[in-house]
Order: sequence, then structure tokens, then C-alpha cells
Amino acid sequence: ELGAGFLVDRGYPVVMVGYNRSGLYAVHSDDEGGAYGLTQHFVALGHRRIGVINGPDGNLAMEARWRGYAHALHDAGLEPDMQLVVNGDFTGKAGYEAAEYLMGKPDKPTAIFAFNDSMAMGAIRWLHEHDYHVPNDVSVAGFDDVPSAEDFNPPLTTVHQHSYDLGLRAVDALIDVIDGKSPRISESVVPTYLVVRRSTAALKRN
Repeated sequence: ELGAGFLVDRGYPVVMVGYNRSGLYAVHSDDEGGAYGLTQHFVALGHRRIGVINGPDGNLAMEARWRGYAHALHDAGLEPDMQLVVNGDFTGKAGYEAAEYLMGKPDKPTAIFAFNDSMAMGAIRWLHEHDYHVPNDVSVAGFDDVPSAEDFNPPLTTVHQHSYDLGLRAVDALIDVIDGKSPRISESVVPTYLVVRRSTAALKRN
């Protein structure tokens, strides 16, 4: 946002891809809706203890994903267990360390929702190295649907973002700004959708 403000102050046309607090025109994915749908997927599979690997504090996309997660739990008659929430920095290393933390809890999660794919993959690596089977012992899902998600072992359940549509809408809005017109809308939200692969499965009942 500081960079955008610098450009605006100097008269450059600016459209944000992502969230912003500065009143600029913005285009972003439906992070809240995507997280809501993925959490519903876990609940439908029978999971109630769903660990979360969140992103850094203050990240608006992560806040939206948290709202979607919490809203889906609430609609299912559940509430987030803050003992099963850990923040990461979007890296595989953060996901690896978060899985160690979560699985060290006395009442372990049966599912882990990482708020990006890299952290989900890091969590799966830790689980594999410590003899947990994904998804038979622990289901894991991410967010973003990066190109490697489909080829990961196991292929990763995740939320797909339409990068092309994000770029297209941002360019359309920027052209309006360059032409001296206000974009037709001040905020454009691009839908996401759930991609179910083999890293999630129904909870095994003992």
C-alpha cells in the first residue's frame, strides 16, 4: 500500500490487485467464500477438530479466509478452537513447523486447513516423516491451487483462484482510470472454487 500511495501522490493511475485500506480500486479473489466452502467440505467429511495454519497477522486476505472458516464452523454448530490455530509465513517450512505444533496437542486435529498451498505441502511433509498417512490419519487442504498442487503426493485438495480473471479485471479498471473515468465498480471480487483431490477423506471412526 505504501508503494501504491507513492504512485497516487505523483499522479499515476493505480488499481490494486488484492486488498487495500487506502480507498483505491481493488480486484481480489473471494477468499472468504473459498475458505467457507473448503471448511464445509471438511465438516461434511465428519471432521470437527480442524487445525488452521493461518498467514501473518494483518494480512487482509488471511483475515477474509479466517472469516470464511469461522463462519462455516458456526453454521455447522461449531466454533474455532484457538488451541488448534498457528500462524505461518506462507512457506513450506512454516507449514512443516505448524504441523509439528498441531500434532503435539493432546487432542490432535483430524484435519488441517493451511491458508496457502505451500504451507499445506510443508505440513504433509512433516506428517509423512512422522508416519501419519494423509488422508487416512489426517486430511490436509490448502488454498490457491498452485501448479504443483495437482502433482503433489497426495494431490492436494485446495481452493482455486482465477489468476487470469484477476488480471483481466484489473486491466479493465486501469484502462478506465487512464481514460479519466471511474471504474464501473470500486471493488471487484473474483469467484473461487473448491478442487477436491486425494489429500482429504472422510473421518475414520474408531
